[in-house]
Amino acid sequence: MSFFHSFDPFRRFFFIDDGEGRREFQYIWNPPLEIKETTKDFVIYVELPGVKKEDLSVEVKDGVLSIQGERKREKLENDDKVLRNERAFGKFARSLRVPEGSESNVSAKLQDGVLELRFPKQEKTAVRRIPISKL
Repeated sequence: MSFFHSFDPFRRFFFIDDGEGRREFQYIWNPPLEIKETTKDFVIYVELPGVKKEDLSVEVKDGVLSIQGERKREKLENDDKVLRNERAFGKFARSLRVPEGSESNVSAKLQDGVLELRFPKQEKTAVRRIPISKL
């Protein structure tokens, strides 16, 4: 063990044990997203390559969209060695505000590693004059 590792109190937060005695760096990642507005709705695209539907949770509560999930690392065979790894694995979570009143009609689909969420626009209500009566 090197001098640096023997006195580094934070190393356990960044390195994980793969269960087979090998330690590797644990990346913290946030999947990139794009938000688009069309004439009918707001669309959110989240890039989730390698994330399975069953490892993904999408919820809307009190005007906040929460996307959580996990991209799992493939198990290595005994003789396999990773020579270079630039891919991120692990759990992630994203939260953002959504248009008011659109929570009940949101739709979601996961296709080709991209999660698409659609929030229909609400029709704007016209200004209504309220008459004032005499007392």
